[in-house]
Amino acid sequence: MINVALQVLALCVSLLLLAFLLGVFSGHSRFMRLLLAYSVLLAIASTFSMISSLGEGGTAIGPYLAGSDGEAYFREAAKLAEVGIGNFKQVVTTNYAGYQIYLASWFAIFGPSLAVALFANHLLLMLSVCCLYRATELLTKSREAALLACVAMMLTSSHVYHAIVILKEPAINLAFGMILLAVAVALNDRTRWFRAIGLFVLAVAILGMTRGAVLIFAFVLLAWLGTLFLKRRPILLWSFVLASLSLAPLAQNFTSYSLGLDYFTSTSLQNSVLFETLQSGNVDAGGAVGSILAVYLSLHFILRLVLFIIPTILQILLPFDVWSTAFLTDHLGLFFSRNLNIFWLLFVAPWALLAVFHVRKLQTPLLARLVLAGAIYFVFVAVIYGGAIPRYAAPALYFIYPAIGLWWHKSRTEAPVRRYVFNFFRWYYAGGAILLLPYLLFKMLRAL
Repeated sequence: MINVALQVLALCVSLLLLAFLLGVFSGHSRFMRLLLAYSVLLAIASTFSMISSLGEGGTAIGPYLAGSDGEAYFREAAKLAEVGIGNFKQVVTTNYAGYQIYLASWFAIFGPSLAVALFANHLLLMLSVCCLYRATELLTKSREAALLACVAMMLTSSHVYHAIVILKEPAINLAFGMILLAVAVALNDRTRWFRAIGLFVLAVAILGMTRGAVLIFAFVLLAWLGTLFLKRRPILLWSFVLASLSLAPLAQNFTSYSLGLDYFTSTSLQNSVLFETLQSGNVDAGGAVGSILAVYLSLHFILRLVLFIIPTILQILLPFDVWSTAFLTDHLGLFFSRNLNIFWLLFVAPWALLAVFHVRKLQTPLLARLVLAGAIYFVFVAVIYGGAIPRYAAPALYFIYPAIGLWWHKSRTEAPVRRYVFNFFRWYYAGGAILLLPYLLFKMLRAL
């Protein structure tokens, strides 16, 4: 128990120090204070996680992580640190090996422990905040908008949950944040073009090693922004394309899948991952969501595309049981996944919808295209997975957060925008109440 307490203390101090150093490096005192506040939240979440993970049923080398994929990632990373990272093909059996190699690198230095894994994930999370801040500042020319974009990201509590149950989402989110920053630097800062290339190359490498299928987004994004690059910095567009093409084969070396046409077909058309998720019990297949999914998944893929609004709404709402007490009997980290999701549902989600619905009012073409890219990716993931696995769509939010920061800032400084935002939120809450009524009716009928 004393050893665990010392690990918690060391982790909390390390997080505060990390936030301070990143804040100093940014050169912005308000951003540093925001990072310090976020580090306190991460420290509290980490303390909760370690209490649950190392309690009954969990051990130092096999922590309980709410039944998430993180349990397998942790075990494989610990084994890699023991036998050598170069043997990852013999040790890693779960999808991609890049994230386990990252954890194993930390374990090889400090030893395999949950505290080390938590710090490794929180480092990724805080670096993604830094990327978001700088990118938003470049895209909006406003530090206030950049700060508010980061606040919106921090209020999305699912990011914290993914980190404390040792999922690889923080790494993928960082890659998206780096792509966002690379594009912002490439098209807004002519003096740092080399940094933009470096960021993009590193982001593509991270995606290739952790979830290679997502590399498609990088290619589509470059095509989507092609005309803007050709007008301003064509040489950087071709640099990004060449980097993507040269690093794309990297993905095959870090996965047990065969990344061919069959893989993408089974992922997008046959719903193999989704069916595994439903069978695992992470989604209540017998409840309202399960009933909707059963009907939706029986449709042809083209018809599912036409009815994209159904899984998109589910993806926005899940998990919506913010009244859950599961964190008291299961893993305390569930408090950040379910209960604190109220901040997403009541605050961040309506801001995101406002930013997408009014993308044409954004005076910056680059920002508008990035928002649309994020929205399209969010919807595409919803269609593929029926909206039942929201964490797969979480990276898309990094392309929407900058617009949230800008609109939030405008609502505080421009009276017409403030009035419109008030009315938008009012209609959003009214719509939510209307959607809640049939759900409650369904629950009552099932209880009879």
